Amino acid sequence: MKFNFPNEDEANRIGIYFEKIDNLIISQRKKINKVKNIKSAYLSEMFPKEGEKYPKKRFEGFKEPWKEYSLGEVGNLYQPQTISRTSLQSSGIPVFGANGYIGYYSNANHEKDQITISARGENAGNPSYVVGPVWITGNSMVVNVDENTNINKKYLYSYLSSQRLEKYITGGAQPQLTRDVLNKVPIQVPSFLEQEKIGQFFKNLDNQISIEEKKLAKLENLKQGYLNDMFV
Repeated sequence: MKFNFPNEDEANRIGIYFEKIDNLIISQRKKINKVKNIKSAYLSEMFPKEGEKYPKKRFEGFKEPWKEYSLGEVGNLYQPQTISRTSLQSSGIPVFGANGYIGYYSNANHEKDQITISARGENAGNPSYVVGPVWITGNSMVVNVDENTNINKKYLYSYLSSQRLEKYITGGAQPQLTRDVLNKVPIQVPSFLEQEKIGQFFKNLDNQISIEEKKLAKLENLKQGYLNDMFV
């Protein structure tokens, strides 16, 4: 096998250039981890511990105790119809599986945003906020609160993200979360106004994480592009 090498000066310039890109990538990853750590800390402090009625941290002006309900009391839980992979298309309405988007379909089974919980597999218990219109498959349990005007969706998603839902998993070789079990999961709920503030707070953090992750992807794609173009 034959290799081509540049002269020493050009090799040094190339090395310095890629070192700068690598440093930018490392710095960007640190930014992402920092925001994620901030979110994790707030998730552990802005919701009451099990058996308690008051969170450790709270927005100013809110003093009332939180109320406890079961998940089945505040939402309608169900697993939608699953479509086969052969039915997926290259464009159209996004299809959401257990933990992410897996393709597209010709129509939606949910027009509005929905909260889902991964119901099967190694990631069972992971909640997601899914933007509609969308087709949600049966690998996710939908927690539909469209008919409940007392629940803010972004709040409920944030609350579920703060909980260890995997402790409710049943099954051995194929871990799963059933509707009967999830219906009984206790949740704590403040006033609707406080829900809105909490939901917006965590949405802002999620938006910041998304922005930083897009910057990282751009840097990684830039590096890969130069790797492809600068070597023969």
